[in-house]
Amino acid sequence: MTRFQTHLVTAVATSCAGLLPIGVALYYSWVAAVGSEQQRLGTIAERATLRADRVYGTTLAVLKELDGYQGGRCTPEHIALMQAAEARTPGLRNIAVIAQGRIACYAWGGAALHELPRPDALTSDKAALWYGASFPGAPAGMIAVRSVEHIALLNSQQIAGAIDAGPGTTFVLVARGSHRVLSASGNLPADRVIGAAGRSSALPAASMMVVKVEAKHWPVDVYVASRPSGVVGGNWLREAQERVPLGAIAGALAALLAYYLTRRSGSPVSKLRRALRRREFVLRYQPVIELATGTCVGAEALVRWRRPDRGMVAPDRFIPLAEQTGLIRAMTEAIIGTVLAEIGPILRSRRDLHVAVNLASMDFNDHGIADLFARALEGRDITPDQVAIETTERGMLDHDAAREVIAALRARGHSIAIDDFGTGYSNLASLQSIAVDVLKIDKLFIDRIGAVESGEDAGSVIPHIVEMAKALRLRTVAEGVETAAQMRYLRAQGVDFAQGWYFSKPLTADAFRDFLRRTPQRAAATVAAQVI
Repeated sequence: MTRFQTHLVTAVATSCAGLLPIGVALYYSWVAAVGSEQQRLGTIAERATLRADRVYGTTLAVLKELDGYQGGRCTPEHIALMQAAEARTPGLRNIAVIAQGRIACYAWGGAALHELPRPDALTSDKAALWYGASFPGAPAGMIAVRSVEHIALLNSQQIAGAIDAGPGTTFVLVARGSHRVLSASGNLPADRVIGAAGRSSALPAASMMVVKVEAKHWPVDVYVASRPSGVVGGNWLREAQERVPLGAIAGALAALLAYYLTRRSGSPVSKLRRALRRREFVLRYQPVIELATGTCVGAEALVRWRRPDRGMVAPDRFIPLAEQTGLIRAMTEAIIGTVLAEIGPILRSRRDLHVAVNLASMDFNDHGIADLFARALEGRDITPDQVAIETTERGMLDHDAAREVIAALRARGHSIAIDDFGTGYSNLASLQSIAVDVLKIDKLFIDRIGAVESGEDAGSVIPHIVEMAKALRLRTVAEGVETAAQMRYLRAQGVDFAQGWYFSKPLTADAFRDFLRRTPQRAAATVAAQVI
C-alpha cells in the first residue's frame, strides 16, 4: 500500500474499533430497554389474566352455590339468595334461573326468555358463555355465564378497571378464537394490537410492542401493548447512561489496540513476514557462460520480492531488513527450497550444470547453514557440487565466523564464490585466509572496459584481478557483460566465465530450460565442481 493508503486504513480501523464498542453499548442498551418494557407488559398481562380467571372463577362459584340450593326455584327465599349473591359479588348482574332451556325468573325481575340462544363458547368445567350482544338484553361489555341452573351477566370492565396498566399502555380482553373484543382501555386501536401480537420487534422502528397471555380457566386472551418510542425511549436513556461510559472506555482501548496492530501490520517487518507466508519471493536465473566455448555451465539464482502493490523489488531493499529482524534464516531456507524445486529437474538431467545461491552476510554467522543445505538436498538426487554458494565481500567481514561456515560448506562439496569482487574489503591476505573457489568481478569494472580500449586505465584492474585469481587457483566470473566488445576483452584477458544481458536477462525456470536447449552443450560432460 502507499503511504496515504496505510494512513487511511489506520484511521478507518482505529475509528471503527473506537466507535464499535459504543455502538454495541447503545444497541444493548436498547435491547435491555426493550426487554425491560416487555417484562413490564408481561407482568401486567399476567396480572390481568389472573384477575380474569379469578373473576370468572368467583362468578361460576356463585352460580354453582345457587345450583346447590335445595329449596324451590323462583321462590321468595330463592330470589333473596340470588339478590344477596349479586350484591356481594362485584361486577355480577342479573342472576337468573334457567328451567327447560329458558329463563324462569330474575333476581331483580325482568322479562323471561322463551329460549336461550346457542352459547358462544363452552369452558372446560362445562359452563356456557355468551359475549355481549349475542345474549339478548345484555349491554355491551357484558359476558353471560351459565352454570347448570343459573345464569348471570359479568361486567368485563371489572377485569380491565382493576388493572393499573400505567400511562401509554393499552389493555385488551379478547374472546379466544373469534378475536371479539370484550373490553379495552388505552389509546391504541384494539384491532391493531391484536394484529401486531407475535410481530413486535426490538427495533426502534417498531410501531408497538404487544404481549399476549391466555387465561387458564376460560377462553379469553389478554393483550397488553405500548409504543416503544415513548416508554422504551426513556428506559433506553437510563440503560445507555450505564453502558455507554463502559463502551467508551472499551472503545478507547480497542482504538489503541487497532492503531497498534494496524501500524504493526503495515510495518516493513510485518510485510516481510507476510511475504514469507504467502511465498511472494520469486527466483530468476541468469545463465553463466563459459567464454572459451560459449556453452552455458549453470545459472545464478536471483531472488526478487513480487509485491502485490509495487511489483518486483530488488534484494538490496529487503535483505538488510531480513538480517536486522532475524528473518534471514527463514528467507534463506525458503529460497533454497524454491531453487531446488524449480531447477532440480534440470540439474538431475545435466550433471555438468550448477546453480549458484546467494547467502547474506548474517548467514555466515549461522553455523547451521551447512546442515540446512544438506537437508534441502536430501532425497533430491542433486549433488552438493551442483549447488554453489555466493556471498559479497561484506559477508566476509567477520573472518573467523565466515571461515568456519565456509569450511563446513566446502567440506560437504559446495564451491564458494565472492560476489562483486573489487568493491569491498577483500585483499590478498583475506583471500588466502578464507578458502574460496571463485572471484566474481563486479560490473563496475566491466562497464569501464570501453575506456580501457580507448587508452584509459580505469578498467585496468581486470588483468590484475585475473592474475591474482590464477595465482590463488581461483576461477573468475565477470558480471554485467552487456556488449560483444566486453565479452571479447574478457576472453582475451583469460576470464573463465561471464554473465549479463549480452548473453541473457534473468529468466524463469521454464525460460532457462528453453535457453539451455538453444545453447551448445559441452562435447564431454564435466561435473559442476570443475566449473564453479
